[in-house]
Amino acid sequence: MGVGLLQSRTETLDLLVGATPDRVPELARLIASLDAHSLTDWHLYAGFLAPEDVAIPLTWAHPRVTVRHEWPRRGVSAGYNALAAIGAGDWLGWLNDDAEVEPGWDLAAIRALQAEPRAGIAALPYCTPHPPAGWHVNTFPAGLVYANFGILRRAVFADVGGFDPRVWMYGCDNALCFRVLSTGRGILPVPDARIVHHYREDPRRRDNMEANDAQRAGWDAVFAEWRPRLPALEATQQRTIGTLEARGWRAVSAGGYVCDGAHDVYAQRYGHPLERPAVASERQAIA
Repeated sequence: MGVGLLQSRTETLDLLVGATPDRVPELARLIASLDAHSLTDWHLYAGFLAPEDVAIPLTWAHPRVTVRHEWPRRGVSAGYNALAAIGAGDWLGWLNDDAEVEPGWDLAAIRALQAEPRAGIAALPYCTPHPPAGWHVNTFPAGLVYANFGILRRAVFADVGGFDPRVWMYGCDNALCFRVLSTGRGILPVPDARIVHHYREDPRRRDNMEANDAQRAGWDAVFAEWRPRLPALEATQQRTIGTLEARGWRAVSAGGYVCDGAHDVYAQRYGHPLERPAVASERQAIA
């Protein structure tokens, strides 16, 4: 590894992720990409969604990784808050276990937040390669950008009270962005802080989510609370960040914004998304 990369590891970043026994290779792939492509002094805190008698996979053993059993399950929001309390990094981020990070992703997000003090969260654009799509950030409701994957200052996280524990799983990122916007800070998409999300639609997950009373009731309560305040949150976003079009993003009909330049980088590096090279070769490329 070059001297420049070593000298860059001055920012301390704690990362939060959930992990399950049926997705061991996915988390191992994420850890390998963090090793290869991160420029901060990072540490990953993973909540292992399994009882205590289920052994933590040896493939996750790593000096920068802490795995804690999360059982009985408290939901993603409460679990993330508990994991965040373990670390002491100046920055916090959240990822999925089925994600990979791109080179320099973490420092790009942090430097962007340092350059724009009115921004509270760096939204990390992601690409879903199956089928291929541009690097994008999502909006919900229409026009209000949020961070599926994000980084923020630990002080901001503490200021807003962390993730809303009423949200069991889906929507925890929305609710956190609502909380941050309510303090007068904006959501800043950072084109160079890119994530590859190897998402697969699983009908069983959708059925389980719809049948989960805690998920449905929690999100309904949270969104009912924020719905009257959405115009004020959108005004905060415009005042602090401005329009994303002015920053080079393109609105798409399905909702969200695409950064075409970043998508070009993906096409040049990997060719067809289904033929993406292994992380090991990328690690050699930046060494």
